[in-house]
Amino acid sequence: MQIHFAPIQGYTDSVFRNAHNKIFGASISKYYTPFIRLEKGSLRKHDKKEADTERNGEMIEKGLLVPQILPSNTEEADILVNELALIGYKEMDINLGCPFPMIAKHHKGCGLLPYPDEIANLLNVTERHKGIRFSIKMRLGLEYKYEWKELVETINNTPLEHVTIHPRTGRQQYRGETDLETYGEMLAAIKHPVVYNGDIVTPDDAHLIMSRYPHTSALMIGRGLLANPCLALEISTRSGIKHEEKKHKIEEFHEILLDGYQKTYDGGEAQILLKMKTLWEYLLPGIEKREKKRITKSKNLQEYIASVQAALMTL
Repeated sequence: MQIHFAPIQGYTDSVFRNAHNKIFGASISKYYTPFIRLEKGSLRKHDKKEADTERNGEMIEKGLLVPQILPSNTEEADILVNELALIGYKEMDINLGCPFPMIAKHHKGCGLLPYPDEIANLLNVTERHKGIRFSIKMRLGLEYKYEWKELVETINNTPLEHVTIHPRTGRQQYRGETDLETYGEMLAAIKHPVVYNGDIVTPDDAHLIMSRYPHTSALMIGRGLLANPCLALEISTRSGIKHEEKKHKIEEFHEILLDGYQKTYDGGEAQILLKMKTLWEYLLPGIEKREKKRITKSKNLQEYIASVQAALMTL
């Protein structure tokens, strides 16, 4: 079973991806960058730095890393593709699923889904860049769950590696249950390989999707992997991993992550501490609340490290 690590803005940056790949990479087929967009006509400086070979060279060479682009039209798409191709990327994912209102209202992400003509024009980028493999990530629609039906012909006529589907509307964001019935309809209608994305937080969740929809080509997991970095490994082994092995891997992952941010960030201890605390919004939700509180209330890195070590002892 192929598993893709979904991009999550603010979390799955280059340091995180490299650390996760080092410890758990054998269980992940592809990693995706958080969406990359333009600023004043070219790649945002932060996005370019996060996508460059200095930070991602090995993963780019192995074809493990796919940049996800966020264009609103074909002109923006051309610039993004050209600049990323110069870095060395051979595969790119077009974001038609971001639900954030500030993105959607500018006809980006899922904000494009109600406009079939605009999407058809945007996807013409695949014809102009024959040396690049493309995929798309989308939702059911922006407002309504059947907006995708107006896009099927365009999608099927576009050369795509796969289509990732998050079966919610944009207005739902991440609220409510995923609509598996509509996902099944899309799976049957789309001629490309289809990747399922949404609410996979346990191995049972993954096996349920694959048993109910066996023609699904892969699973894309985001928040589930932020909470449990071992999740893809647990899914792929089926029998799971031993408790001590899991604990050891998470400890090692955390050490590499902390070291990576210390080497990458130049804003001092306060910046690194804030970055590491942010991860615990998702990481290991089963840890006792008082232990997590000690982590998030840490005043310096020494106190933070001691708090994390104490919390991991309770696993």
